[in-house]
Amino acid sequence: MSLTIEVIRGLGDRTGPELSCRYFSNEEVFRQVGRVEIDKSAPGLKLVNITLPGMRKAVRPGEITRIIDAATEHRARVKSIHYSVGRQEDGRPYAVCSQGLRSLEVI
Repeated sequence: MSLTIEVIRGLGDRTGPELSCRYFSNEEVFRQVGRVEIDKSAPGLKLVNITLPGMRKAVRPGEITRIIDAATEHRARVKSIHYSVGRQEDGRPYAVCSQGLRSLEVI
């Protein structure tokens, strides 16, 4: 199987390295290799986890979200969501939503 991956960054003005992967024959593996190369060359891209109170049922993987923290603004794509629910020591219920994000600071 032979696949070509075209890597486009920003508005297409920054060309990326040619990607070749001869040991794999699965299209999904080629996509992951391309994604890793894009992430490595994107200045300022961070993989972060945030934890928020509540269930946040409207949040879905793949969504783009805006985060304003102190003096900086970030755009992030939700990669994963983890919910924790339970009871505190005093018996009150709690719920927490943890999100794995690919985040980039907006300049």
